[in-house]
Amino acid sequence: MTPFSLFKYLLQSGDVAIDAGAHIGSSTLPMADAVGPLEKVFAFAPQGFNFSRLCSNVALNGLTNVYPQCAALIANNQPRLAMPFVDYRGKVQSGYIQMYRHTKNIKEEQIITTTLNDHINLVRNATLLKIDVERYELEVLLGAKDLLKLNNLKFIYFESHNRNKFNEIIALLKTKNQYYEFYWHPSPIFDNPSFRGKSEDIYGGLGYSLNILAASEPFAPFPDLFYIKNHIKFLPENDFPEKIARKI
Repeated sequence: MTPFSLFKYLLQSGDVAIDAGAHIGSSTLPMADAVGPLEKVFAFAPQGFNFSRLCSNVALNGLTNVYPQCAALIANNQPRLAMPFVDYRGKVQSGYIQMYRHTKNIKEEQIITTTLNDHINLVRNATLLKIDVERYELEVLLGAKDLLKLNNLKFIYFESHNRNKFNEIIALLKTKNQYYEFYWHPSPIFDNPSFRGKSEDIYGGLGYSLNILAASEPFAPFPDLFYIKNHIKFLPENDFPEKIARKI
């Protein structure tokens, strides 16, 4: 099951959600549908062109409860960041571009940065935080310490491909809330059928993303979530069913 199905499963009408790394709105839209028209989804996308597409998708779907911001979420006092310049007129995977420290030596897109602490009055009631920011997941959480102190976040969903940051994130969240339990979610990139009703998987069944769900409250079982018994064990393919493990 894809993250989009999981978000709609976890969120209820009246909840507030944060989409850190919203890209063009793939997660934002199902979140907005799940929380209902009277509550809010705060969506952050740093790249100017992707942000324009995010806003277009929000408008085309008639969603008045989404609050997009053209900014990257980072830790406090982080150096000036940028992204490589991308020619969006060609074929490009614009959702996989990483930030780096600003330099004048290459052509780049300078980006606006902020922290969730800076927006604490807006997001203090959020119950779900999704983070997909190409290896800056820890930095987002370091810039959200005021939000974490409130203990309102029932669910934090983040991409995890780095062993060291995996350990640091688990330790940080456990320090802030001892009740967090963690689940691997090896999720397929392709959802069959696709949004346009297509059944052809261009990834050939090999398109998987490794994510972790941190949950501070019990919830009913959901397909393809695997409880992490050992918090220092990284990428436990042996714990996954063979049909998933062989694709990772």
